[in-house]
Amino acid sequence: MAIWVFLLVFALTFLNSSEKAFGQVYWKAKKDGSYSFSDNPTSSILKDEPDETSLPWKEVNEDLLRLSLPDKNWALEFPFKDFRVKERGIHPAFNGRRILAQNDKTNVIFSAFLSPAQRQFSNKDLRESAWKGLKTLPMKIEDVKRSEEGQWAFLEYMVKDAKGFEGLKQKNIFAYRVNGDTWVDYHLSKVRYEPADEGLFRSFIKSVNLLENYLPSGMDNFQYGSFFYLKKNYGRAIVYYERALEQEKRNSTLHKNLGRVLIDNLGMAYGLTGNPEKSKRALEYGISNDPTFPMYYYNLACTFAELNDTKQAVQNLKTAGEYKNNMIPGEQRPDPFKDPSFRYLLKNKRFIEAAKAFR
Repeated sequence: MAIWVFLLVFALTFLNSSEKAFGQVYWKAKKDGSYSFSDNPTSSILKDEPDETSLPWKEVNEDLLRLSLPDKNWALEFPFKDFRVKERGIHPAFNGRRILAQNDKTNVIFSAFLSPAQRQFSNKDLRESAWKGLKTLPMKIEDVKRSEEGQWAFLEYMVKDAKGFEGLKQKNIFAYRVNGDTWVDYHLSKVRYEPADEGLFRSFIKSVNLLENYLPSGMDNFQYGSFFYLKKNYGRAIVYYERALEQEKRNSTLHKNLGRVLIDNLGMAYGLTGNPEKSKRALEYGISNDPTFPMYYYNLACTFAELNDTKQAVQNLKTAGEYKNNMIPGEQRPDPFKDPSFRYLLKNKRFIEAAKAFR
């Protein structure tokens, strides 16, 4: 079991001419000598060794951003204009997630956590449990205030000075809420805080919502599916990819390249779980709407090869070669000669010609 060591560290960049505040970072020493970092030492998601898997999308700056979890009918919605994502993490089972963001205009740092509940707590209990850890940190905490507003329990304090950082004046506000089997908390902080900055905090807090009866969007389901796909849990990936595809058929919202990843991965997930006919239908649907994307044809060639249809396998691989320059930017073309789907075709002359043309 790794031992937790909490230390308040302030990035020196907030002292430079641009005065960008990066807030507080806590670190954890692991057995292998490496370290993991977070801005919140009290969140249970971190104690469960969060998965930092990179997923095939990037958050964009939107006026509002929503964090949701698979099979939950709610989402945490918060204002996100002028914020940019610095870090994000997902619990290994996707029953928790976190985000860390910075507003470059106001220098406010924001983090939010959706964490699997460890025990039965009220909102106040969750706050007090967090406070037990926060008050032991090696710094002088002042102006501590507790309050409740709506279904949130708040904790706020000031760190006016820290060793080596006199005149720090860091304002911190934490908000806590228990929602079913999930602990929800978010944190706002700003160094060199002035009374005039109070409006930034209050305006943000008023705009935070926990949306009930939330229907996951196509992007949400795409994210869930991609997470499980990369975990090689293809059965669960299919569940969410199918939902995302049905939503896309009704109302397309995904960027074109994300839509390609969705259909391509769904087709492969079907194939990897022994459903070549479903794989074929998914990829043929992709081709009907986007006939020049080469990976649809490549994976369709794999599917036909698995069905022992050599003619269709070679024909689709040949077509993939004709459109090979239309790959998603940054995506690498697979090597047909190393693909196990084509193992029985390695001596087939027509396959060899099509494979060489695709490479």
